[in-house]
Amino acid sequence: MAYRSIDFEHCLRRYQGASCHRCEMICPNKAIHDGQIDEPLCDDCGLCTAVCPMGAVRAQVDYEELFVRIEQMEEPLLVCKKTSSSGLPCLGVLTRHILWGLASRRPLRIDCSRCASCRPAVAKWLTQEMAACSEALALCGKPPIRCVPTEPRETEAAVSRRSFFRALFQAVGNEIEEVAKHESGIMYAFLPQNLLARQAVNPAEMASLLVGIEVGDACDGCRLCEKICPHQSLQIVPTEEGAVLSFRVERCTSCGLCQGNCPKYALKIHPVFDGKNRFMIRMVEKETTQNHNENHFFLQRG
Repeated sequence: MAYRSIDFEHCLRRYQGASCHRCEMICPNKAIHDGQIDEPLCDDCGLCTAVCPMGAVRAQVDYEELFVRIEQMEEPLLVCKKTSSSGLPCLGVLTRHILWGLASRRPLRIDCSRCASCRPAVAKWLTQEMAACSEALALCGKPPIRCVPTEPRETEAAVSRRSFFRALFQAVGNEIEEVAKHESGIMYAFLPQNLLARQAVNPAEMASLLVGIEVGDACDGCRLCEKICPHQSLQIVPTEEGAVLSFRVERCTSCGLCQGNCPKYALKIHPVFDGKNRFMIRMVEKETTQNHNENHFFLQRG
């Protein structure tokens, strides 16, 4: 059973007008080729999950459940399993969006003291994502993410019989649960932006962590971008002034499907959100012709 797999039905490369090799490019072990993961080479670092814009990478870990539990902590602390059996398999799955979702509510601590020696690629990724998030937090007057090195654990002089067996049974129980999950073959999907989607985040506060869009005058309101967006980031709504393209920026993963498939080349993605999430558009009534392809656009998967 592999640590991770790629659900090609959700992979961005299945869509017309899109090309994506993010998972292949970031994998430090070169374990991903043509949408397939070479099991012996995969070390479960989670970097492929972090960069996938479609949530197509499946894992044995239910990250949604894990992050919900972390959100509920009074003093959130992110650690890997080498620090605690209840930690993440690896911190490589963390993104600036996940970090913001956790750190914007209360001070966040991370124990990444082992990353540089254990997995250098993860250490490099974390440094980048933590710096970006801490910069955005500072602009809002919120505490930056704190790195908390693991303190050496001193051996206890004496352990009671009851404490020993309690710890032993808990460790065995955790191990049995992990084995059961592994043998069940259940693989979970995870998209980092889901953490933001279920929170009442203020996009203006985290603008530097989000992407923006530009809608040109050529837009005729064909609604293709609304229909093709896999994360419901775009919606055309009628108003008294006319039609408005509403952009839910916190849901956008910069997959590029809207930009790559716009028949008028009217929509462009920008690397940083400029605060604009509503665009006035003109709806054009198309004449009825015998050639249906001139009046309709279809989402095609190659």
